[in-house]
Amino acid sequence: MSIAFEPFDVEAFRKRLAKFTDAELIEYGKSARYMCTPEAHLGKPPRDIDWTQLRECKGEWLRRHPRGE
Repeated sequence: MSIAFEPFDVEAFRKRLAKFTDAELIEYGKSARYMCTPEAHLGKPPRDIDWTQLRECKGEWLRRHPRGE
């Protein structure tokens, strides 16, 4: 028996993040940051999707709250 995974749709994820409140975005970002730690994967390296989700959370935050403005 095998498990099939659908490819990660970055554009759909960005649209989903755009609908989050700031508090929801912070909470999701904290979860995404944890998923990028070795502890989250029992010592194994994080998956690429984890890094992508963290990067997109940071990007959404910076879009809403630009630095220097």
